[in-house]
Amino acid sequence: MNILLLSMPNSMLAFHKGARFPNLGLASIAGNVSGRHNIALADLVLCKRPLRKYIPRLIKTFSPHIIGLSCYSFQYATAIRIAELAKRLNPAVKIVLGGYHPTLWHENISPADIRWVDFIIRNEGEKTFALLLRALEGNKDFTNISGLSYKTNGQFQHNPAGTILNLEELQFPDRKVRILSGYHAWGIPCDVIETSRGCTFDCHFCTITKMYGRTFRRYRPDRIVADIRNAEATGARAIFIVDDNITLNRGHFEAVCDAIISSGLNHLHYITQAGVRGLSGDKSLVDKMAAAGFKTVFLGIENADRDNLNFLGKDKQVNRERTEQAVAYLRENKIIVLGAAIVGNPDDNEEALWENFHLLKQLKIDGPLFFTPTPLPGTRLREEMQAAGLLVNADDFSWYMGNKPNCRTRHLSPVEINRIILAMNRKFLDFDLLRYNTVRHHYPKYLYKRFLSELRELLVNLLATKLGFRDRDPLKAFLRQEVKRRDRWLLEDLNRDCRCWLCSYARGETTDLSVPASSGSIKKNTSASAK
Repeated sequence: MNILLLSMPNSMLAFHKGARFPNLGLASIAGNVSGRHNIALADLVLCKRPLRKYIPRLIKTFSPHIIGLSCYSFQYATAIRIAELAKRLNPAVKIVLGGYHPTLWHENISPADIRWVDFIIRNEGEKTFALLLRALEGNKDFTNISGLSYKTNGQFQHNPAGTILNLEELQFPDRKVRILSGYHAWGIPCDVIETSRGCTFDCHFCTITKMYGRTFRRYRPDRIVADIRNAEATGARAIFIVDDNITLNRGHFEAVCDAIISSGLNHLHYITQAGVRGLSGDKSLVDKMAAAGFKTVFLGIENADRDNLNFLGKDKQVNRERTEQAVAYLRENKIIVLGAAIVGNPDDNEEALWENFHLLKQLKIDGPLFFTPTPLPGTRLREEMQAAGLLVNADDFSWYMGNKPNCRTRHLSPVEINRIILAMNRKFLDFDLLRYNTVRHHYPKYLYKRFLSELRELLVNLLATKLGFRDRDPLKAFLRQEVKRRDRWLLEDLNRDCRCWLCSYARGETTDLSVPASSGSIKKNTSASAK
Protein backbone atom coordinates (compact mmCIF):
# COMPACT_ATOMS: atom_id res chain seq x y z
CA MET A 1 0.00 0.00 0.00
CA ASN A 2 0.99 3.61 -0.53
CA ILE A 3 1.17 5.38 2.82
CA LEU A 4 1.49 9.15 3.12
CA LEU A 5 2.49 10.53 6.52
CA LEU A 6 2.03 14.27 7.18
CA SER A 7 3.09 16.42 10.11
CA MET A 8 1.40 19.79 10.44
CA PRO A 9 2.81 23.17 9.32
CA ASN A 10 1.67 25.13 12.40
CA SER A 11 4.52 26.46 14.53
CA MET A 12 5.31 29.25 16.97
CA LEU A 13 6.72 32.26 15.12
CA ALA A 14 9.82 32.42 17.37
CA PHE A 15 10.70 28.79 16.59
CA HIS A 16 9.78 29.16 12.93
CA LYS A 17 12.29 31.99 12.52
CA GLY A 18 15.12 30.03 14.10
CA ALA A 19 14.60 26.36 13.30
CA ARG A 20 12.71 23.70 11.33
CA PHE A 21 12.67 20.33 13.07
CA PRO A 22 11.43 17.05 11.57
CA ASN A 23 8.67 15.00 13.19
CA LEU A 24 10.36 12.07 14.95
CA GLY A 25 7.15 10.20 15.74
CA LEU A 26 6.16 9.77 12.09
CA ALA A 27 9.67 8.73 11.08
CA SER A 28 9.61 6.14 13.87
CA ILE A 29 6.24 4.83 12.68
CA ALA A 30 7.66 4.57 9.16
CA GLY A 31 10.66 2.65 10.48
CA ASN A 32 8.45 0.12 12.24
CA VAL A 33 6.21 -0.71 9.28
CA SER A 34 6.82 -3.69 7.01
CA GLY A 35 9.12 -2.93 4.09
CA ARG A 36 6.56 -4.05 1.53
CA HIS A 37 4.73 -0.71 1.82
CA ASN A 38 5.60 2.43 -0.11
CA ILE A 39 5.90 5.30 2.39
CA ALA A 40 6.34 9.03 1.92
CA LEU A 41 6.68 11.48 4.82
CA ALA A 42 6.18 15.24 4.43
CA ASP A 43 6.91 17.61 7.30
CA LEU A 44 4.67 20.45 6.16
CA VAL A 45 6.60 23.00 8.23
CA LEU A 46 9.02 22.90 5.27
CA CYS A 47 6.35 23.42 2.63
CA LYS A 48 6.73 26.78 0.91
CA ARG A 49 3.76 26.42 -1.42
CA PRO A 50 0.13 27.09 -0.43
CA LEU A 51 -1.22 23.93 1.17
CA ARG A 52 -4.45 24.11 -0.84
CA LYS A 53 -2.34 23.55 -3.94
CA TYR A 54 0.43 21.36 -2.51
CA ILE A 55 -1.74 18.76 -0.76
CA PRO A 56 -3.97 17.92 -3.78
CA ARG A 57 -0.91 17.76 -6.05
CA LEU A 58 0.89 15.45 -3.60
CA ILE A 59 -2.14 13.18 -3.27
CA LYS A 60 -2.63 12.96 -7.02
CA THR A 61 1.07 12.21 -7.58
CA PHE A 62 1.54 9.67 -4.79
CA SER A 63 -1.95 8.09 -4.85
CA PRO A 64 -1.98 7.09 -1.16
CA HIS A 65 -4.25 4.37 0.15
CA ILE A 66 -3.67 5.63 3.71
CA ILE A 67 -2.87 9.12 4.99
CA GLY A 68 -1.53 9.45 8.53
CA LEU A 69 -1.81 12.85 10.22
CA SER A 70 0.01 13.72 13.46
CA CYS A 71 -1.02 16.76 15.49
CA TYR A 72 -0.82 18.62 18.76
CA SER A 73 -3.87 20.52 20.01
CA PHE A 74 -2.97 23.75 18.19
CA GLN A 75 -2.56 21.77 14.94
CA TYR A 76 -5.78 19.76 15.18
CA ALA A 77 -7.98 22.07 13.10
CA THR A 78 -5.41 22.07 10.29
CA ALA A 79 -5.22 18.27 10.40
CA ILE A 80 -9.01 18.04 10.00
CA ARG A 81 -8.94 20.42 7.03
CA ILE A 82 -6.22 18.37 5.36
CA ALA A 83 -8.30 15.24 6.00
CA GLU A 84 -11.27 16.96 4.36
CA LEU A 85 -9.18 17.97 1.35
CA ALA A 86 -7.96 14.40 0.95
CA LYS A 87 -11.41 12.84 1.32
CA ARG A 88 -12.95 15.21 -1.22
CA LEU A 89 -10.22 14.27 -3.69
CA ASN A 90 -10.48 10.55 -2.98
CA PRO A 91 -13.32 9.31 -0.71
CA ALA A 92 -11.73 5.84 -0.60
CA VAL A 93 -8.50 6.99 1.07
CA LYS A 94 -8.24 6.01 4.74
CA ILE A 95 -7.43 8.84 7.15
CA VAL A 96 -5.56 7.92 10.34
CA LEU A 97 -5.22 10.60 13.03
CA GLY A 98 -2.66 10.41 15.83
CA GLY A 99 -0.62 12.44 18.26
CA TYR A 100 -1.22 14.16 21.59
CA HIS A 101 -4.52 15.89 20.82
CA PRO A 102 -6.32 12.86 19.34
CA THR A 103 -5.11 10.84 22.32
CA LEU A 104 -6.43 13.35 24.85
CA TRP A 105 -9.62 14.40 23.02
CA HIS A 106 -10.72 11.24 21.18
CA GLU A 107 -14.02 11.00 23.06
CA ASN A 108 -14.95 14.59 22.29
CA ILE A 109 -14.37 14.83 18.53
CA SER A 110 -17.36 16.51 16.92
CA PRO A 111 -19.60 14.78 14.35
CA ALA A 112 -18.49 17.40 11.80
CA ASP A 113 -14.88 16.21 12.21
CA ILE A 114 -15.63 12.50 12.52
CA ARG A 115 -16.84 12.32 8.93
CA TRP A 116 -13.32 13.02 7.63
CA VAL A 117 -11.43 10.55 9.87
CA ASP A 118 -11.48 6.75 9.68
CA PHE A 119 -9.13 5.77 12.52
CA ILE A 120 -7.55 7.34 15.59
CA ILE A 121 -4.32 5.97 17.02
CA ARG A 122 -3.96 6.85 20.68
CA ASN A 123 -0.78 7.01 22.73
CA GLU A 124 2.32 5.53 21.05
CA GLY A 125 1.74 4.72 17.40
CA GLU A 126 4.45 2.36 16.17
CA LYS A 127 2.81 -0.96 17.10
CA THR A 128 -0.81 0.12 16.65
CA PHE A 129 -0.22 1.53 13.17
CA ALA A 130 1.57 -1.64 12.04
CA LEU A 131 -1.30 -3.81 13.34
CA LEU A 132 -3.84 -1.58 11.61
CA LEU A 133 -2.06 -2.05 8.28
CA ARG A 134 -2.14 -5.82 8.70
CA ALA A 135 -5.86 -5.73 9.50
CA LEU A 136 -6.58 -3.58 6.44
CA GLU A 137 -4.52 -5.85 4.19
CA GLY A 138 -6.25 -8.98 5.45
CA ASN A 139 -9.76 -7.52 5.73
CA LYS A 140 -9.73 -8.37 9.43
CA ASP A 141 -11.72 -6.65 12.14
CA PHE A 142 -10.16 -4.04 14.42
CA THR A 143 -11.56 -5.06 17.78
CA ASN A 144 -8.35 -6.55 19.16
CA ILE A 145 -5.99 -3.71 18.24
CA SER A 146 -5.10 -1.91 21.48
CA GLY A 147 -5.03 1.89 21.36
CA LEU A 148 -7.13 2.05 18.17
CA SER A 149 -10.39 3.92 17.62
CA TYR A 150 -12.37 2.92 14.54
CA LYS A 151 -15.76 3.82 13.11
CA THR A 152 -18.90 1.73 13.21
CA ASN A 153 -22.08 3.24 11.76
CA GLY A 154 -20.48 6.66 11.72
CA GLN A 155 -19.40 6.61 15.39
CA PHE A 156 -16.03 5.82 16.88
CA GLN A 157 -15.50 2.67 18.91
CA HIS A 158 -12.57 3.06 21.27
CA ASN A 159 -10.54 -0.06 22.00
CA PRO A 160 -8.79 -0.20 25.38
CA ALA A 161 -5.36 1.39 25.55
CA GLY A 162 -2.45 -0.98 25.21
CA THR A 163 0.58 -1.36 27.44
CA ILE A 164 3.49 0.98 26.87
CA LEU A 165 6.01 -0.18 24.32
CA ASN A 166 9.26 -1.96 25.01
CA LEU A 167 11.76 0.41 23.40
CA GLU A 168 14.15 -2.47 22.81
CA GLU A 169 11.71 -3.84 20.23
CA LEU A 170 11.53 -0.68 18.13
CA GLN A 171 13.38 -0.30 14.84
CA PHE A 172 15.22 2.91 13.93
CA PRO A 173 13.29 5.83 12.49
CA ASP A 174 13.22 5.78 8.69
CA ARG A 175 14.61 9.15 7.63
CA LYS A 176 14.89 8.19 3.95
CA VAL A 177 11.12 8.38 3.41
CA ARG A 178 11.11 12.17 3.91
CA ILE A 179 10.23 13.99 0.71
CA LEU A 180 10.95 17.58 1.80
CA SER A 181 14.29 19.00 2.84
CA GLY A 182 15.61 22.01 4.71
CA TYR A 183 15.62 21.04 8.39
CA HIS A 184 17.89 23.39 10.30
CA ALA A 185 18.73 24.91 13.67
CA TRP A 186 20.95 27.97 14.14
CA GLY A 187 21.43 27.94 10.37
CA ILE A 188 22.94 24.42 10.12
CA PRO A 189 21.30 21.14 9.00
CA CYS A 190 19.66 19.25 11.86
CA ASP A 191 17.75 16.11 12.75
CA VAL A 192 16.07 14.72 15.88
CA ILE A 193 16.56 11.66 18.07
CA GLU A 194 15.36 10.46 21.47
CA THR A 195 17.31 8.73 24.23
CA SER A 196 14.30 8.06 26.48
CA ARG A 197 10.53 8.40 26.67
CA GLY A 198 8.27 9.60 29.45
CA CYS A 199 8.48 11.43 32.75
CA THR A 200 7.44 10.57 36.30
CA PHE A 201 6.73 14.15 37.42
CA ASP A 202 3.18 15.46 37.51
CA CYS A 203 3.39 19.07 36.32
CA HIS A 204 -0.09 20.56 36.16
CA PHE A 205 0.23 21.91 32.60
CA CYS A 206 1.80 18.84 31.02
CA THR A 207 0.22 16.05 28.95
CA ILE A 208 3.16 13.62 28.88
CA THR A 209 1.78 11.43 31.65
CA LYS A 210 -1.52 11.24 29.76
CA MET A 211 0.38 9.81 26.81
CA TYR A 212 2.70 7.36 28.61
CA GLY A 213 1.52 7.26 32.20
CA ARG A 214 4.06 8.15 34.89
CA THR A 215 6.78 6.02 33.34
CA PHE A 216 10.35 6.50 32.17
CA ARG A 217 11.99 4.22 29.61
CA ARG A 218 15.52 4.36 28.23
CA TYR A 219 17.28 3.35 25.04
CA ARG A 220 20.65 1.63 25.31
CA PRO A 221 23.63 3.96 24.69
CA ASP A 222 24.86 1.81 21.77
CA ARG A 223 21.43 2.07 20.11
CA ILE A 224 21.49 5.87 20.63
CA VAL A 225 24.93 6.12 19.02
CA ALA A 226 23.72 4.12 16.02
CA ASP A 227 20.71 6.43 15.67
CA ILE A 228 22.97 9.51 15.77
CA ARG A 229 25.15 8.00 13.04
CA ASN A 230 22.03 7.37 10.98
CA ALA A 231 20.96 11.00 11.38
CA GLU A 232 24.45 12.25 10.51
CA ALA A 233 24.44 10.07 7.38
CA THR A 234 21.39 11.98 6.15
CA GLY A 235 23.32 15.26 6.41
CA ALA A 236 22.65 16.44 9.96
CA ARG A 237 25.28 18.53 11.72
CA ALA A 238 23.04 19.35 14.66
CA ILE A 239 20.95 16.88 16.68
CA PHE A 240 17.91 17.89 18.71
CA ILE A 241 17.33 15.33 21.47
CA VAL A 242 13.60 15.55 22.12
CA ASP A 243 13.35 13.54 25.36
CA ASP A 244 10.52 14.40 27.71
CA ASN A 245 12.91 14.66 30.67
CA ILE A 246 16.48 13.85 29.69
CA THR A 247 17.96 14.45 33.17
CA LEU A 248 15.40 12.37 35.09
CA ASN A 249 17.90 9.51 35.27
CA ARG A 250 21.26 11.19 35.67
CA GLY A 251 23.22 7.95 35.30
CA HIS A 252 21.64 7.22 31.94
CA PHE A 253 22.23 10.74 30.65
CA GLU A 254 25.88 10.58 31.71
CA ALA A 255 26.18 7.23 29.92
CA VAL A 256 24.73 8.84 26.78
CA CYS A 257 27.29 11.67 26.96
CA ASP A 258 30.11 9.17 27.51
CA ALA A 259 28.94 7.11 24.52
CA ILE A 260 28.85 10.21 22.30
CA ILE A 261 32.36 11.16 23.35
CA SER A 262 33.88 7.68 23.04
CA SER A 263 32.24 7.21 19.61
CA GLY A 264 33.79 10.42 18.31
CA LEU A 265 30.37 12.01 17.68
CA ASN A 266 30.99 15.10 19.80
CA HIS A 267 31.81 17.11 16.69
CA LEU A 268 28.07 17.38 16.15
CA HIS A 269 26.05 20.13 17.85
CA TYR A 270 23.46 18.83 20.34
CA ILE A 271 20.31 20.61 21.47
CA THR A 272 18.01 19.45 24.24
CA GLN A 273 15.39 20.59 26.73
CA ALA A 274 16.10 20.17 30.44
CA GLY A 275 14.83 21.09 33.87
CA VAL A 276 16.54 23.17 36.50
CA ARG A 277 16.54 20.32 39.03
CA GLY A 278 18.45 17.96 36.76
CA LEU A 279 21.24 20.42 35.95
CA SER A 280 21.73 22.27 39.23
CA GLY A 281 22.88 19.38 41.41
CA ASP A 282 26.40 18.85 40.12
CA LYS A 283 28.52 20.87 37.72
CA SER A 284 30.27 17.72 36.46
CA LEU A 285 27.15 16.70 34.52
CA VAL A 286 27.07 20.00 32.63
CA ASP A 287 30.83 19.77 32.05
CA LYS A 288 30.28 16.36 30.49
CA MET A 289 27.44 17.74 28.33
CA ALA A 290 29.80 20.38 26.98
CA ALA A 291 32.47 17.75 26.26
CA ALA A 292 29.86 15.70 24.38
CA GLY A 293 29.01 18.64 22.11
CA PHE A 294 25.87 20.09 23.69
CA LYS A 295 25.54 23.66 22.49
CA THR A 296 21.94 24.62 23.37
CA VAL A 297 19.56 23.91 26.24
CA PHE A 298 15.91 24.91 26.47
CA LEU A 299 15.74 25.42 30.25
CA GLY A 300 12.47 25.30 32.18
CA ILE A 301 12.86 28.23 34.57
CA GLU A 302 9.05 28.25 34.88
CA ASN A 303 8.45 31.26 37.16
CA ALA A 304 10.09 33.64 39.62
CA ASP A 305 7.38 33.29 42.29
CA ARG A 306 7.03 30.36 44.70
CA ASP A 307 3.21 30.44 44.71
CA ASN A 308 3.14 30.28 40.92
CA LEU A 309 5.57 27.36 40.95
CA ASN A 310 3.18 25.61 43.32
CA PHE A 311 0.22 26.31 41.02
CA LEU A 312 2.17 24.86 38.07
CA GLY A 313 3.24 21.80 40.06
CA LYS A 314 6.93 22.78 39.84
CA ASP A 315 7.63 23.91 43.43
CA LYS A 316 9.53 20.73 44.30
CA GLN A 317 11.73 20.97 41.21
CA VAL A 318 12.51 24.66 40.77
CA ASN A 319 13.57 27.52 43.01
CA ARG A 320 15.67 30.65 42.55
CA GLU A 321 18.87 29.12 43.96
CA ARG A 322 18.67 26.04 41.72
CA THR A 323 17.87 28.19 38.71
CA GLU A 324 20.84 30.48 39.26
CA GLN A 325 23.13 27.47 39.75
CA ALA A 326 21.94 25.66 36.60
CA VAL A 327 22.31 28.77 34.45
CA ALA A 328 25.76 29.49 35.88
CA TYR A 329 26.96 25.95 35.07
CA LEU A 330 25.63 26.23 31.51
CA ARG A 331 27.13 29.67 30.90
CA GLU A 332 30.51 28.60 32.28
CA ASN A 333 30.50 25.86 29.65
CA LYS A 334 29.40 28.27 26.90
CA ILE A 335 26.12 26.39 26.39
CA ILE A 336 23.34 28.56 25.00
CA VAL A 337 20.47 28.97 27.48
CA LEU A 338 16.97 29.57 26.11
CA GLY A 339 14.96 30.20 29.27
CA ALA A 340 11.23 29.49 29.46
CA ALA A 341 8.94 31.22 31.95
CA ILE A 342 5.18 30.68 32.28
CA VAL A 343 3.42 33.99 32.99
CA GLY A 344 -0.23 34.96 33.32
CA ASN A 345 -0.99 32.67 36.25
CA PRO A 346 -4.19 33.19 38.30
CA ASP A 347 -2.93 35.88 40.72
CA ASP A 348 -0.46 37.58 38.35
CA ASN A 349 -0.59 41.32 37.91
CA GLU A 350 1.64 43.36 35.62
CA GLU A 351 4.40 43.53 38.22
CA ALA A 352 4.46 39.73 38.47
CA LEU A 353 4.99 39.37 34.71
CA TRP A 354 7.83 41.89 34.71
CA GLU A 355 9.42 40.12 37.68
CA ASN A 356 10.02 37.17 35.36
CA PHE A 357 11.49 39.46 32.72
CA HIS A 358 13.95 40.88 35.24
CA LEU A 359 14.88 37.40 36.47
CA LEU A 360 15.74 36.26 32.94
CA LYS A 361 17.71 39.45 32.36
CA GLN A 362 19.63 39.05 35.62
CA LEU A 363 20.47 35.47 34.69
CA LYS A 364 21.77 36.65 31.28
CA ILE A 365 19.56 34.21 29.42
CA ASP A 366 20.50 34.06 25.74
CA GLY A 367 16.88 34.08 24.62
CA PRO A 368 13.58 34.36 26.51
CA LEU A 369 10.52 32.19 25.92
CA PHE A 370 7.53 33.74 27.67
CA PHE A 371 4.75 31.16 27.69
CA THR A 372 1.26 31.43 29.17
CA PRO A 373 -0.68 28.75 31.08
CA THR A 374 -2.15 26.72 28.22
CA PRO A 375 -5.31 24.81 29.24
CA LEU A 376 -4.60 21.64 27.28
CA PRO A 377 -7.24 18.90 27.38
CA GLY A 378 -6.77 16.43 30.20
CA THR A 379 -4.55 18.66 32.34
CA ARG A 380 -5.11 19.74 35.91
CA LEU A 381 -4.35 23.30 34.83
CA ARG A 382 -7.36 23.29 32.50
CA GLU A 383 -9.63 22.00 35.25
CA GLU A 384 -8.46 24.62 37.74
CA MET A 385 -8.63 27.55 35.33
CA GLN A 386 -12.12 26.50 34.25
CA ALA A 387 -13.30 26.08 37.85
CA ALA A 388 -11.94 29.53 38.73
CA GLY A 389 -13.69 31.20 35.79
CA LEU A 390 -10.39 32.25 34.23
CA LEU A 391 -10.55 30.18 31.03
CA VAL A 392 -11.56 32.55 28.22
CA ASN A 393 -10.94 30.30 25.20
CA ALA A 394 -12.10 26.76 25.87
CA ASP A 395 -12.81 25.61 22.32
CA ASP A 396 -10.51 27.13 19.68
CA PHE A 397 -7.49 24.91 20.21
CA SER A 398 -5.71 26.47 17.22
CA TRP A 399 -4.46 29.23 19.55
CA TYR A 400 -3.10 26.74 22.14
CA MET A 401 0.48 27.36 20.99
CA GLY A 402 1.85 28.22 24.42
CA ASN A 403 2.60 31.87 23.74
CA LYS A 404 -0.98 33.17 23.37
CA PRO A 405 -3.09 33.73 26.51
CA ASN A 406 -6.21 31.58 26.53
CA CYS A 407 -6.84 32.44 30.18
CA ARG A 408 -7.13 35.68 32.11
CA THR A 409 -5.78 36.36 35.58
CA ARG A 410 -7.65 37.90 38.49
CA HIS A 411 -5.99 41.22 37.64
CA LEU A 412 -5.25 41.15 33.90
CA SER A 413 -7.33 40.53 30.80
CA PRO A 414 -5.83 38.37 28.02
CA VAL A 415 -5.30 41.54 25.96
CA GLU A 416 -3.23 43.05 28.76
CA ILE A 417 -1.23 39.84 29.22
CA ASN A 418 -0.45 39.69 25.52
CA ARG A 419 0.59 43.34 25.36
CA ILE A 420 2.93 42.92 28.31
CA ILE A 421 4.54 39.83 26.76
CA LEU A 422 5.06 41.70 23.48
CA ALA A 423 6.67 44.57 25.41
CA MET A 424 8.93 42.17 27.34
CA ASN A 425 10.08 40.45 24.15
CA ARG A 426 10.87 43.80 22.50
CA LYS A 427 12.73 45.12 25.53
CA PHE A 428 14.81 41.93 25.89
CA LEU A 429 16.36 42.45 22.45
CA ASP A 430 18.92 45.15 23.26
CA PHE A 431 22.61 45.74 22.59
CA ASP A 432 23.50 44.36 26.01
CA LEU A 433 22.08 41.02 24.87
CA LEU A 434 24.45 41.06 21.90
CA ARG A 435 27.37 41.70 24.23
CA TYR A 436 26.88 38.74 26.57
CA ASN A 437 24.98 36.37 24.27
CA THR A 438 26.50 32.89 23.98
CA VAL A 439 24.97 32.39 20.53
CA ARG A 440 27.70 34.59 19.07
CA HIS A 441 30.33 32.15 20.35
CA HIS A 442 28.91 29.23 18.33
CA TYR A 443 26.84 30.83 15.58
CA PRO A 444 28.03 34.43 15.04
CA LYS A 445 26.78 34.68 11.46
CA TYR A 446 23.33 33.47 12.45
CA LEU A 447 23.13 35.85 15.42
CA TYR A 448 24.05 39.00 13.54
CA LYS A 449 21.94 38.04 10.55
CA ARG A 450 18.97 37.48 12.86
CA PHE A 451 19.63 40.70 14.75
CA LEU A 452 19.74 42.72 11.54
CA SER A 453 16.61 40.97 10.31
CA GLU A 454 14.74 41.83 13.52
CA LEU A 455 16.00 45.42 13.35
CA ARG A 456 14.90 45.72 9.73
CA GLU A 457 11.47 44.30 10.59
CA LEU A 458 11.13 46.77 13.46
CA LEU A 459 12.01 49.76 11.28
CA VAL A 460 9.69 48.65 8.46
CA ASN A 461 6.85 48.19 10.95
CA LEU A 462 7.47 51.62 12.47
CA LEU A 463 7.43 53.22 9.01
CA ALA A 464 4.30 51.29 7.97
CA THR A 465 2.55 52.37 11.17
CA LYS A 466 3.52 55.99 10.66
CA LEU A 467 2.24 55.94 7.06
CA GLY A 468 -1.01 54.26 8.12
CA PHE A 469 -0.37 50.88 6.46
CA ARG A 470 -0.11 49.03 9.79
CA ASP A 471 -2.36 49.12 12.83
CA ARG A 472 -1.15 51.44 15.57
CA ASP A 473 -2.25 48.90 18.16
CA PRO A 474 0.85 46.63 18.34
CA LEU A 475 -1.20 43.69 19.62
CA LYS A 476 -3.72 43.95 16.82
CA ALA A 477 -0.91 44.28 14.28
CA PHE A 478 0.77 41.21 15.76
CA LEU A 479 -2.42 39.15 15.70
CA ARG A 480 -3.13 40.15 12.11
CA GLN A 481 0.34 38.93 11.19
CA GLU A 482 -0.57 35.66 12.91
CA VAL A 483 -3.86 35.53 10.98
CA LYS A 484 -1.90 35.61 7.71
CA ARG A 485 0.16 32.66 8.91
CA ARG A 486 -3.03 30.88 9.97
CA ASP A 487 -4.45 31.32 6.47
CA ARG A 488 -1.50 29.22 5.27
CA TRP A 489 -2.59 26.58 7.78
CA LEU A 490 -6.09 26.35 6.24
CA LEU A 491 -7.70 28.20 9.16
CA GLU A 492 -9.49 30.89 7.14
CA ASP A 493 -12.91 29.89 8.47
CA LEU A 494 -11.74 30.13 12.08
CA ASN A 495 -10.15 33.51 11.39
CA ARG A 496 -13.46 34.67 9.95
CA ASP A 497 -16.09 33.03 12.16
CA CYS A 498 -14.49 31.99 15.48
CA ARG A 499 -15.77 33.92 18.52
CA CYS A 500 -12.70 33.39 20.75
CA TRP A 501 -11.08 36.62 21.94
CA LEU A 502 -7.98 36.20 19.77
CA CYS A 503 -9.87 35.86 16.48
CA SER A 504 -12.38 38.54 17.51
CA TYR A 505 -9.68 41.01 18.53
CA ALA A 506 -7.72 40.44 15.32
CA ARG A 507 -10.90 41.24 13.35
CA GLY A 508 -11.28 44.50 15.28
CA GLU A 509 -14.52 43.50 16.95
CA THR A 510 -15.49 44.68 20.40
CA THR A 511 -15.21 41.88 22.94
CA ASP A 512 -15.80 41.72 26.67
CA LEU A 513 -12.27 41.31 27.96
CA SER A 514 -12.63 43.01 31.32
CA VAL A 515 -11.40 41.20 34.40
CA PRO A 516 -14.35 39.74 36.32
CA ALA A 517 -15.12 41.26 39.71
CA SER A 518 -14.72 37.88 41.36
CA SER A 519 -13.54 34.46 40.26
CA GLY A 520 -13.49 30.98 41.72
CA SER A 521 -10.57 30.26 43.98
CA ILE A 522 -7.57 28.10 43.22
CA LYS A 523 -5.89 26.59 46.22
CA LYS A 524 -2.54 28.23 46.81
CA ASN A 525 0.60 27.34 48.67
CA THR A 526 1.26 30.16 51.10
CA SER A 527 4.98 29.48 51.27
CA ALA A 528 7.48 32.27 50.82
CA SER A 529 8.52 33.73 47.51
CA ALA A 530 11.03 31.83 45.41
CA LYS A 531 13.34 34.77 45.55
